Amino acid sequence: MAGTFEPAAADREPTPKYLTALAAAIKQSGVRVVYVEPQFAADAYRAFVEENSLRLVPLDDLGGTADRDSYEALMRYDVQAIADNQ
Repeated sequence: MAGTFEPAAADREPTPKYLTALAAAIKQSGVRVVYVEPQFAADAYRAFVEENSLRLVPLDDLGGTADRDSYEALMRYDVQAIADNQ
């Protein structure tokens, strides 16, 4: 993990300086994937993902669907999503 899209205060937009530092950390560490939670609007960071040639992969932290109706099923789903996108 090279960093997070949101700075420490999740209620603020990341500054250009923060995004520049994050892009440098991503490049240095070889990150290729950004994992997101589906309840957050991906539009906010889609441009950053595209500019840095990254893939956007959703992870489900809520569950409650037919195939993710238990904690174990939810964790298996997320682990598989991570494994499939390395």
